[in-house]
Amino acid sequence: MKALAELPTFSVKHQAMVERLRQMRRRQDDPRVLTLCIVEVLRWAKDYSGARRELTELLAVRRDDPDILKQLAALAEAQNDWENAVTYQERVVAQVPNRENLETLARLYKQRGDEAAEAKVWERILDEINDADTLVDIVERLVRRN
Repeated sequence: MKALAELPTFSVKHQAMVERLRQMRRRQDDPRVLTLCIVEVLRWAKDYSGARRELTELLAVRRDDPDILKQLAALAEAQNDWENAVTYQERVVAQVPNRENLETLARLYKQRGDEAAEAKVWERILDEINDADTLVDIVERLVRRN
Protein backbone atom coordinates (compact mmCIF):
# COMPACT_ATOMS: atom_id res chain seq x y z
CA MET A 1 0.00 0.00 0.00
CA LYS A 2 2.82 2.38 0.89
CA ALA A 3 4.47 1.79 -2.51
CA LEU A 4 1.24 2.74 -4.27
CA ALA A 5 1.00 5.94 -2.25
CA GLU A 6 4.54 6.89 -3.22
CA LEU A 7 4.05 6.40 -6.98
CA PRO A 8 2.54 9.83 -7.73
CA THR A 9 5.29 11.51 -5.70
CA PHE A 10 7.95 9.68 -7.65
CA SER A 11 6.27 10.59 -10.90
CA VAL A 12 6.18 14.27 -9.98
CA LYS A 13 9.82 14.21 -8.83
CA HIS A 14 10.82 12.33 -11.97
CA GLN A 15 9.05 14.82 -14.23
CA ALA A 16 10.52 17.77 -12.36
CA MET A 17 14.04 16.35 -12.63
CA VAL A 18 13.66 15.70 -16.36
CA GLU A 19 12.28 19.19 -16.95
CA ARG A 20 15.12 20.79 -14.98
CA LEU A 21 17.69 18.83 -17.03
CA ARG A 22 15.96 19.88 -20.25
CA GLN A 23 16.12 23.54 -19.20
CA MET A 24 19.83 23.19 -18.49
CA ARG A 25 20.34 21.41 -21.83
CA ARG A 26 18.77 24.29 -23.77
CA ARG A 27 21.55 26.54 -22.49
CA GLN A 28 24.33 24.17 -23.62
CA ASP A 29 26.11 24.16 -26.97
CA ASP A 30 26.46 20.38 -26.94
CA PRO A 31 23.33 18.53 -25.75
CA ARG A 32 25.06 15.14 -25.38
CA VAL A 33 25.92 15.06 -21.67
CA LEU A 34 22.62 16.40 -20.38
CA THR A 35 20.64 14.24 -22.80
CA LEU A 36 22.44 11.20 -21.43
CA CYS A 37 21.51 12.35 -17.91
CA ILE A 38 17.86 12.68 -18.98
CA VAL A 39 18.00 9.23 -20.53
CA GLU A 40 19.31 7.75 -17.26
CA VAL A 41 16.48 9.36 -15.27
CA LEU A 42 13.92 8.05 -17.77
CA ARG A 43 15.52 4.60 -17.77
CA TRP A 44 15.50 4.54 -13.98
CA ALA A 45 11.79 5.38 -14.11
CA LYS A 46 11.35 2.57 -16.68
CA ASP A 47 10.16 5.10 -19.27
CA TYR A 48 11.98 3.31 -22.07
CA SER A 49 10.03 4.94 -24.87
CA GLY A 50 10.85 8.41 -23.49
CA ALA A 51 14.52 7.45 -23.18
CA ARG A 52 14.51 6.15 -26.77
CA ARG A 53 12.93 9.38 -27.99
CA GLU A 54 15.65 11.45 -26.31
CA LEU A 55 18.42 9.29 -27.76
CA THR A 56 16.87 9.29 -31.23
CA GLU A 57 16.81 13.10 -31.19
CA LEU A 58 20.44 13.15 -30.07
CA LEU A 59 21.36 10.67 -32.79
CA ALA A 60 19.94 13.08 -35.38
CA VAL A 61 22.61 15.55 -34.24
CA ARG A 62 25.40 13.03 -33.64
CA ARG A 63 25.00 10.56 -36.48
CA ASP A 64 26.41 7.11 -35.89
CA ASP A 65 27.71 7.78 -32.37
CA PRO A 66 28.39 4.20 -31.22
CA ASP A 67 27.62 4.96 -27.56
CA ILE A 68 24.20 6.34 -28.45
CA LEU A 69 23.53 3.44 -30.81
CA LYS A 70 24.46 0.93 -28.08
CA GLN A 71 22.05 2.57 -25.67
CA LEU A 72 19.30 2.59 -28.29
CA ALA A 73 19.91 -1.11 -28.96
CA ALA A 74 19.71 -1.86 -25.23
CA LEU A 75 16.48 0.13 -24.83
CA ALA A 76 14.92 -1.57 -27.86
CA GLU A 77 15.96 -4.92 -26.38
CA ALA A 78 14.34 -3.98 -23.03
CA GLN A 79 11.12 -3.40 -24.95
CA ASN A 80 11.48 -6.67 -26.94
CA ASP A 81 11.76 -4.61 -30.13
CA TRP A 82 14.17 -7.02 -31.77
CA GLU A 83 14.12 -5.42 -35.23
CA ASN A 84 15.30 -2.04 -33.98
CA ALA A 85 17.67 -3.60 -31.45
CA VAL A 86 19.36 -5.53 -34.27
CA THR A 87 19.43 -2.50 -36.58
CA TYR A 88 21.11 -0.30 -33.96
CA GLN A 89 23.56 -3.03 -32.95
CA GLU A 90 24.51 -3.69 -36.58
CA ARG A 91 25.41 0.01 -36.84
CA VAL A 92 27.54 -0.32 -33.70
CA VAL A 93 29.36 -3.35 -35.10
CA ALA A 94 29.98 -1.55 -38.39
CA GLN A 95 32.04 1.01 -36.45
CA VAL A 96 33.38 -1.00 -33.52
CA PRO A 97 33.56 -4.68 -34.50
CA ASN A 98 34.98 -5.95 -31.22
CA ARG A 99 34.00 -9.27 -29.66
CA GLU A 100 31.65 -7.75 -27.07
CA ASN A 101 29.65 -5.91 -29.74
CA LEU A 102 29.60 -8.98 -31.98
CA GLU A 103 28.39 -11.21 -29.13
CA THR A 104 25.61 -8.72 -28.41
CA LEU A 105 24.62 -8.77 -32.08
CA ALA A 106 24.57 -12.59 -32.09
CA ARG A 107 22.35 -12.58 -28.98
CA LEU A 108 19.95 -10.11 -30.59
CA TYR A 109 19.78 -12.16 -33.79
CA LYS A 110 18.89 -15.17 -31.64
CA GLN A 111 16.17 -13.20 -29.83
CA ARG A 112 14.79 -12.13 -33.19
CA GLY A 113 14.76 -15.76 -34.30
CA ASP A 114 17.37 -15.36 -37.05
CA GLU A 115 19.54 -18.40 -36.39
CA ALA A 116 21.41 -18.13 -39.70
CA ALA A 117 22.55 -14.58 -38.95
CA GLU A 118 23.44 -15.58 -35.39
CA ALA A 119 25.57 -18.47 -36.69
CA LYS A 120 27.40 -16.16 -39.14
CA VAL A 121 28.30 -13.78 -36.33
CA TRP A 122 29.55 -16.62 -34.12
CA GLU A 123 31.58 -17.94 -37.06
CA ARG A 124 33.13 -14.50 -37.46
CA ILE A 125 33.95 -14.33 -33.74
CA LEU A 126 35.49 -17.80 -33.71
CA ASP A 127 37.52 -17.11 -36.87
CA GLU A 128 39.16 -14.13 -35.19
CA ILE A 129 40.23 -16.00 -32.05
CA ASN A 130 43.84 -17.17 -31.87
CA ASP A 131 43.91 -18.13 -28.19
CA ALA A 132 42.77 -21.66 -27.25
CA ASP A 133 41.65 -20.62 -23.74
CA THR A 134 39.42 -17.89 -25.13
CA LEU A 135 37.98 -20.31 -27.67
CA VAL A 136 37.17 -22.85 -24.96
CA ASP A 137 35.58 -20.12 -22.82
CA ILE A 138 33.30 -19.01 -25.66
CA VAL A 139 32.30 -22.56 -26.57
CA GLU A 140 31.47 -23.31 -22.91
CA ARG A 141 29.31 -20.17 -22.69
CA LEU A 142 27.48 -21.13 -25.88
CA VAL A 143 26.82 -24.62 -24.56
CA ARG A 144 25.46 -23.22 -21.28
CA ARG A 145 23.14 -20.83 -23.15
CA ASN A 146 21.66 -23.55 -25.32
